[in-house]
Amino acid sequence: MQVDPAFQNHRRSARRRRNRSRAIRGGVAAASVLIVGGVAWMLWPDAPTDGMPAGDPQIASEAQGDDAQMVQVAEEFDVAPVVRADTFTDLPGDPLILRLAEDGQSSGNQPLTGPPTLDVGRVGLPAPDRLTLVDETLHTRERRLMTALPSSPEDFALFQQQRTRSIEMLQQQQQAPAPIDPLTMTEEEKNPARASANTLFLRPEAERLPLSQELILDLALETPLADLLRDNGFQPSEIEAIVARAPDGLPLDKPLPQGAVIAIRYAPIADDPRLMQLSLYGEQGWQGSVARNGRDELVAAADPWIDDDIMVLARGDAEQSGEGLQYRLLDVIYSAAIRAEVPTEIVGEIIAMMAQVHDLGGYADPGDRLTMIYARDHGAGGGLAGQVLYAGVDGPSGEKPCYVVPREDGQGFRCHAPGARIVEAGTGGLVMTMPVTGTIRRKFGAEITDQAGQETLPGLEFSAARGAPVIAAAAGSLLAVDGDAAAGFILTLDHGGGLRTRYSGLSAVAEGVTQGAAVAAGGALGRVGQPSGGEDGLFFQAFRGGEAINPMPFFTGGQTVLASDAVETLIGRIIRVESAGNPNAKNPLSTASGLGQFIESTWLRMMRSYRPDLAATMSRGDQLALRFNADLSREMVKHLAQENEAYLRARGHQINAGRLYLAHFLGPEGAHRALSSADNASVLQVMGGAVVNANPFLRGYSIAQLKGWADRKMTSAPVAAATPEPEREAPPSPAVLAFVAAMDAMLSESKPDQG
Repeated sequence: MQVDPAFQNHRRSARRRRNRSRAIRGGVAAASVLIVGGVAWMLWPDAPTDGMPAGDPQIASEAQGDDAQMVQVAEEFDVAPVVRADTFTDLPGDPLILRLAEDGQSSGNQPLTGPPTLDVGRVGLPAPDRLTLVDETLHTRERRLMTALPSSPEDFALFQQQRTRSIEMLQQQQQAPAPIDPLTMTEEEKNPARASANTLFLRPEAERLPLSQELILDLALETPLADLLRDNGFQPSEIEAIVARAPDGLPLDKPLPQGAVIAIRYAPIADDPRLMQLSLYGEQGWQGSVARNGRDELVAAADPWIDDDIMVLARGDAEQSGEGLQYRLLDVIYSAAIRAEVPTEIVGEIIAMMAQVHDLGGYADPGDRLTMIYARDHGAGGGLAGQVLYAGVDGPSGEKPCYVVPREDGQGFRCHAPGARIVEAGTGGLVMTMPVTGTIRRKFGAEITDQAGQETLPGLEFSAARGAPVIAAAAGSLLAVDGDAAAGFILTLDHGGGLRTRYSGLSAVAEGVTQGAAVAAGGALGRVGQPSGGEDGLFFQAFRGGEAINPMPFFTGGQTVLASDAVETLIGRIIRVESAGNPNAKNPLSTASGLGQFIESTWLRMMRSYRPDLAATMSRGDQLALRFNADLSREMVKHLAQENEAYLRARGHQINAGRLYLAHFLGPEGAHRALSSADNASVLQVMGGAVVNANPFLRGYSIAQLKGWADRKMTSAPVAAATPEPEREAPPSPAVLAFVAAMDAMLSESKPDQG
């Protein structure tokens, strides 16, 4: 996936015009601003800034040793080079070009028969290719084949639930077609029009081959050209000829560096593509080209793409430069499965299953691999979910197995994952149904201001067609019916135990829905209208004890998947150590605020990365105010810790909460620099004066003392109230154990080097 280069060019031009305009306006006002600013500096009291202590220096020195709190330094705080996309529909962004594997490119999948004990209703009758084994690397060597999904694991779970509901509704509505009576047929029905004489029958699109095709590969890892060509379907003889006959000055026989861009034009001959032209680009631009001449020889050539700004690909990712990009597990699992030609509906099932028990919001390691076993088709009476038998990720980031087994209640399938880290999400075991068929336009997070200027407590805003049915997410009694058809009806249901749900913006109320009426789960409530006079859709809220809560856990099984031990420990201890559990905490030495003690610049970056729906619609001040939202602050601490965890792990560092604590305040590169330095080096030498000035207690510290201080901070404070304990799974049944053994046997036989 890449950003459309033309779009980026237009955006850069517009940005340059805006910058010139701003510079002119700024120059006119510069003199007066300097004069007023100078007077204000002399008279105004000191104010905290990101990274520099305010007021009396003694204030910054009061806390020493293990009692000291570290302050982020905006100028020194870098960002891990991650590729992330945690958005949904209708969010502004760059148009994307998604290129997948071409026809004829081997995916390397293995057909399997499987043991005879498998349920034929689930996977079909025994056949040599009844099952498919996928073994695919997660990190590809070129960015062309990577996909950053505009969704989160919860979105996949919602899609899975919504699709199931839609199928059930469709089955209920289906009726047998009316029988045809020959006596009442019209002449047109009896004699359908024949094709006219000038009808032209074309070869199907899939069978029409272009004269040439192009590949533009932006290398995410250092990779030999031979490996790139092999990955893209070129045969060994062609690869050998290309590498051997490359002209002097074009180093195609050596590994190509990360960040290089390769442009290839080739003839798409079935199973044996033939190179026509190739160009190599580096940091300094064009490095050389080869082309095939009339005598079938590879010779030096001019740049065939001289009129195209090929390097826009590399410049488009300039903001994400670094020692290798980091990708969410969610994205690389999806990308790897698509590259392996797994049907997209199967891929969706796999992600929805794995997201129930594994943290797919974490980041993959370059050595991670995806392994899957799925049925080519389901048997009689089977369904899509049952076709997936096993999916797992293994490698440096840890093992994440998912054995897909039938649920104990007979309602579909679940992911059996020994050692999964799951906790109850505070739903009391209640699982809700999607109240409307649609997509999420705005996620839970901040209070919403409607067109009338009234603030509404947060909830989920669904985009749905006007007039679509709205149903009760769970069984309850109708507490209130407010509003009218003009302004939109608002229905409130009481589910007991202090839990209520509210449905706003209905254009009509279903018959029999009156105050005090009992409503079954999935019972009709009304029709979609316009919430608060906005776009067509439904505004859905959940309350416990009168306080708005995030409804998402109710839709995704009532469970929350924990991150790694180090990340969860860091979250709990930062909340206890830095803010004492006070969501309104403020650091007097900087702009750090909230549970996670984020300075302004870091928080705004996190909002752009992980909540672009809010960042695109809220002012800077309103976004900064969200640091005092306890749930959102904790979520951002987790995201930042996962970025830093992957960054440090990729550079060979062992991960613990103390090291993630350093990365939280020093930035991932700052922590890497500190952890890679000699223990007897001083913090001032390694980290610079800005960090020490912002944290005076570090003056005189060695790197060994800094690491010891961070470890003690993360092990001394009690975190029982902040760090949840994973639930223990009930002992698996004999049937589950037998299924796991069958899957392990197939994996061991098919992957003997990894079994």
